[in-house]
Amino acid sequence: MGEWTNGCSTGTAAGDHVDVTAHEGTGAHSHSTGSDDIATGDSDDDAPYRPPHDPYANVCDEPALCPAAIPQADDPTPGPTPAPGVSMSDLTSFYPSKPRASSEPDGWTVVGLDTNFMTDATVHTATGRLLNQQASVRFTPVGFVWDYGDGQRATTRTAGASWASLRVAEFSPTPTSHAYAATGTYDVQVIVVYTARYRLGSGAWRDVTGTLSLSAPTLKVIASDATTVLVRRDCAADPRGPGC
Repeated sequence: MGEWTNGCSTGTAAGDHVDVTAHEGTGAHSHSTGSDDIATGDSDDDAPYRPPHDPYANVCDEPALCPAAIPQADDPTPGPTPAPGVSMSDLTSFYPSKPRASSEPDGWTVVGLDTNFMTDATVHTATGRLLNQQASVRFTPVGFVWDYGDGQRATTRTAGASWASLRVAEFSPTPTSHAYAATGTYDVQVIVVYTARYRLGSGAWRDVTGTLSLSAPTLKVIASDATTVLVRRDCAADPRGPGC
């Protein structure tokens, strides 16, 4: 996964590894080097997908974090404590849950018909230490970059959903579906883009500067023609079968 460049924090993902940096502030920022399964997963990706541009150029276009009021010189009452500014590079001990990709039909499809893809990425919260305090970080998936393995890519705002939950027939097009033009085995990848909010203790939730991108393990899909998929059946015997 390439850099997300819009003057904000950037996140990169190689297989199951998360790496975040930031352009905010001064001095060098450290990279995430967590030791859990996300940082040390056994993804079968030969190389991370590098999108040609940042489809989320407006994700970071948010005002500065809660600037504190400055008391007047003649005001004896001290003003509120400024909220600490936090960027993705500060979250070295926090990781979003590893996303997983799936497809309908499961692992196979019919050439020329839509294959429905989805991920299980959802809003979730991780806990740990931040700024020397107990903290919670809430990760929210805001975008999905799909590589269907045949040279076609798509960017969506939805994680996808099953045909049943969408109340549509099998092989119907969906916001995340894709139709293959030729038989073969395809390696499908999806990169999930997250924003984050944090709070110290039981304090108020505050925005984290930047985004973080994490790739799901590669999903293999076998595309066959309709006669191969039907095997012993034909459309006369099973008019509702794939490709009929």
